[in-house]
Amino acid sequence: MATWDECEQFDDLEIRIFGISTERYCAEFQMPDGERRKADLPPIPSVLRASISEPREYGIHLFSWLFRGDVGEAFNEARILAENPSRGFDVYRAARIRLRLWLDPNYPELSQLNWECLYNPDEYEPLCLSIPFSRFIRAKSSRSQLILDRPLRMLLITSNPSNTDSFEFSDIKLDVAPKLLQLDRLETNPTLEKIYNKIVSAQESEPDNHYHIIHLQSHAEIRDEGAYIVLTDDRGRAEEIPYEVIYQRLGHDHYRSPYLVFLATPIREWEQCQKLARLAFRLVDAGVCAVVTTNAPIGKDTLHQFTQQFYDTLLRSGSIDMAISKARSKIYISRDWEYSYPILYTSATDVQMFQPLSEKLEYQLFTVNQSIGNISIGKVTGWNAQKF
Repeated sequence: MATWDECEQFDDLEIRIFGISTERYCAEFQMPDGERRKADLPPIPSVLRASISEPREYGIHLFSWLFRGDVGEAFNEARILAENPSRGFDVYRAARIRLRLWLDPNYPELSQLNWECLYNPDEYEPLCLSIPFSRFIRAKSSRSQLILDRPLRMLLITSNPSNTDSFEFSDIKLDVAPKLLQLDRLETNPTLEKIYNKIVSAQESEPDNHYHIIHLQSHAEIRDEGAYIVLTDDRGRAEEIPYEVIYQRLGHDHYRSPYLVFLATPIREWEQCQKLARLAFRLVDAGVCAVVTTNAPIGKDTLHQFTQQFYDTLLRSGSIDMAISKARSKIYISRDWEYSYPILYTSATDVQMFQPLSEKLEYQLFTVNQSIGNISIGKVTGWNAQKF
C-alpha cells in the first residue's frame, strides 16, 4: 500500500491570476489559513514569449515575474510553516504543500505560459517535482468527494487503427491486486458507439457501478476546420471524431462522469495541444473532477514512462496531483522540456481521489464484494463521508 511519503497531509495553497487590462495583471495568493495577499504584476516579460533553449532559464523568469511583493513573501512563509518540525514534518524533506493555479479565462495569454516550469533560483529542481501542482478550473458542476466504492473501476481504451502512422501504445502494467481495481479494456476496434455503450451499460446494470477512471490512448489530428481524436470504424480503420463529439460522450448528462480522464494522445503539432487543452477544460466543466493531458508534443517512450509511474503512484496513494509530481520526476532531465508537458486540470480543491486502506481492510472489502456485490467503504467502516 501507500508509503508514509505518499500519504502525507498537505497545506493547500491557491494562486489566482487576474487580468486587469491589456498587459496588466494581478496575483492573489491564498494561505492555508484563508488569509489572502495580493500583488500587481507587470506585463508578461518578452523573454517568456521568445524562444528559450532551457526550461530552467524559462522557469526562473516566470518565477520572478509571479512571486513578487506580498505574493512572494506569502509563498515563502507557507513553505516555512509546512516544514516546521513542530508539526511533525522532517525539515530536511520537501515542503508538504500542494499548489493550485487559477488563470483568468478571459486572458488566454496566461494559459499559454508553461507554468509547470516554475523554478525557484535558490533550489535545484523545478517546483512541480517537489510540490504537487494543478491548474484549477471553477466548474459549473464539480464533484470532489472521496471515492468510497470498492473496487475502483477503470476503462482502458486503446485506438490504434491499421491505416494510421505507426505508434504502438505500450501496455500499461497495473501492479495492484483486484481487491482495489477492476480494469476493463476496450482495444478491438473501439468505435465511438462502442465506447459510449460500454460506459452507459456499466452504469445501467447497477446505478453505482460506473467507471471512476477512463484512460484513452489514441492518435489526434488537427485540420483547418477543427481537431479530432482518431478512433476506429467497424473495420478497424481510422475514423476522426471531432473533439466536440468526444466531449459530449465523455461528459454526458445521462450517466455519471468519471472522476479522472487521462487523454494519452501523442501530438505532433503545438496547435493540437491548445485544442486538447480546450477539450480538457470542457470535460472538467462538465463534471469530470480531473483531466490529465499534454500541452506539447511528447515522445512515445516518455509518455509511457510517465503514464506507468502515474498509475503506480495513484493506486498506492489515491492522490492525483502527487501521482503527477512523481511521474514528472520519473521523466525529468535537467535540460529537457518534456517533464513539463503533462498538465493536470481539476475542479477539485482536494485531488485526493480515494483513501488508501490497509491490506487487511481491502481484503475484507474484497471478500464482502465477492459475496454480496460492490460495496462502499462507508458501509463497512461506518465512515459517513459523501460517496462520489
